[in-house]
Amino acid sequence: MWTINDFPAYGNLSGCVVKGYKACPICGDDTPSHRLKNSHKICYIGLRKWLPINHPYRRQRAAFNGKPEYGTPPEPLTGEEVLHMVEDGDRVCWKKKSIFFDLKYWKYLPVRHALDVMHIEKNVCDSIIGTLLEIPGKNKDGIAARLDLLNMGVKTDLQPEYGERRTRLPPGPWNLSRAEKREVCNSFYGMKVPEGYSSNIKNLVSLQDSRLLGLKSHDCHTLMQQLLPGYVQNRTRPEGCIAERYIAEEAVEFCTEHLSDVSTVGVPSSQKMGVSKPLSGCTVSVVDRDLLNQAHLYVLENTEEVLPYIEYV
Repeated sequence: MWTINDFPAYGNLSGCVVKGYKACPICGDDTPSHRLKNSHKICYIGLRKWLPINHPYRRQRAAFNGKPEYGTPPEPLTGEEVLHMVEDGDRVCWKKKSIFFDLKYWKYLPVRHALDVMHIEKNVCDSIIGTLLEIPGKNKDGIAARLDLLNMGVKTDLQPEYGERRTRLPPGPWNLSRAEKREVCNSFYGMKVPEGYSSNIKNLVSLQDSRLLGLKSHDCHTLMQQLLPGYVQNRTRPEGCIAERYIAEEAVEFCTEHLSDVSTVGVPSSQKMGVSKPLSGCTVSVVDRDLLNQAHLYVLENTEEVLPYIEYV
């Protein structure tokens, strides 16, 4: 039905340009690109237009390029439009006609090529971990990056400070102290996960130089989706807070899955389903009632107003 590849292979198979100023297959000629003078790379800074129209990131200035974003994303080209552009010689963003267009149905597919999300997620995770822990070779924060920020007029307070012997980079909000790096690595080193959840994270941690080594795609997925975001609401007790949030989430999901098949108001179609009675506008079976009781018990046991009564009993 479609091909799944990383971005360079996407360009080879689809015939689309994936490098340079017009590297976005969707934006095409309107790709928001900018060449960094010191890093000698091309960056794409107008991608907040893909967020929902009321997303708070659209209004933030200092965290991005110093400007708000009110644009709307363009509509992707259909296969027929792409084929028409290539055959007419309009190849500004298309370097060749893909051989897949020889298939009669290819131009009618709503999705012809898809990007490998796990591959992209690993690259992003490696960059984030490398920058947070300042891993040599993977750290994206350096003198060239700070000078590019200065040229763009963004975060000018983070410009390099030149001394007689060395150049100092002022710490940014993403920089961790040596003690914080050690705490992060110790946290991962002592973490235990269920079998099959991910690799044994303990084997990926180097406590000597505070690094994470040998991360696989699934490990990066676990870090990006579960371990790094976390559920820390009470920063004085982060471990207990994360555990409580996970328990609450699992309880809600457990009840939701079992209550999804509950019928509406009425008599059960079979008496074997269990004794039921109307409750709050729905029919609840014996099994579902037990699940609700468990959920109510958990809520009551973890509500501050109820704790004095529990201690009294």
